Amino acid sequence: MIFTHKVLIVGDQQSIKMLVSNILSDYDESLDIALVNDGRQALISIAHHLPDLVITDLDMPNMDGMELINYLMNISSRPKIIVLVDYKLPSKQKTSAFSNHVIERSGADYRLSKSDIRTGLIPCVAKCFSHNYAGLSS
Repeated sequence: MIFTHKVLIVGDQQSIKMLVSNILSDYDESLDIALVNDGRQALISIAHHLPDLVITDLDMPNMDGMELINYLMNISSRPKIIVLVDYKLPSKQKTSAFSNHVIERSGADYRLSKSDIRTGLIPCVAKCFSHNYAGLSS
């Protein structure tokens, strides 16, 4: 099989990573998908595999999503970045206004609420890869 794009999914929640991976696999079987547990593992994977897209959680052990994004912003072949956020958890980092402000300033291409993964992931990925997707509006 010829892979069209490499995708790295970063997060410490196995259920979220598997959900994202399954949705992406159903969307496009030619995607080369790798999963890692935190930002440090992501750095190793990125150095070896140069993904076209990184989908990352914010709240992770060892190296969080913001640190990972900061690193990605400084590499020459920067992948597209989708940040998964959880607005329902009651912490300062995850309040909607705070997250929106921080993520917008981070350089990430898109943010997606974890509660919207099933409906919002494919439109975000399609935008990242400039694919036509019937669910997107112009």
